[in-house]
Amino acid sequence: MLLRQLFNHATFSYTYLLADPLSEEAVLIDPVKEKLRDYVQLFNELGYSLSAAIDTHYHDDYVTGLPALRDLWGCKTVAGAPNDMPGITELVEDGDCIQIGAMQLTVMHTPGHTDDSYCFLVEQPGKSAVFTGDTLLVRTVGLSDQATSDPRMHYDSLMNVLAKLPDNTIVYPGKDFKGW
Repeated sequence: MLLRQLFNHATFSYTYLLADPLSEEAVLIDPVKEKLRDYVQLFNELGYSLSAAIDTHYHDDYVTGLPALRDLWGCKTVAGAPNDMPGITELVEDGDCIQIGAMQLTVMHTPGHTDDSYCFLVEQPGKSAVFTGDTLLVRTVGLSDQATSDPRMHYDSLMNVLAKLPDNTIVYPGKDFKGW
């Protein structure tokens, strides 16, 4: 698996590129519309095709890149239910799987920051990685001041979903507000 962590300084947010080197298929998690040129350049350099673009939740601090990526590459655009974001071609729910080449992303509903917050788990022999969106940030958690936030649900998602992942799981958070 190829992994690239991309940072958007304007919003302190991460976008992740995951790719299967054998099939040369890739996915972008939490793409930012203003970074579209950077994504095009990166895909041209790597020679991979974009199969899917995923949002971990509705972002109110930046414009999602999903519709633009779908228009440019014809990739599927994925978000978790409930969701009425424009441009979504596939809604997923807890326990669903997204196949990208030989990689499989397991969908984990982690409400609290928003009711449509999801994490995505990739497991490989001997290790796993979870992409948390704003459910878990660097040294903090996502704010609970959104219209659909629920601090109790957020706590439950942290303690009963993410904290129960194997200890060797690598965590890839959604934001880093302090440059840690």
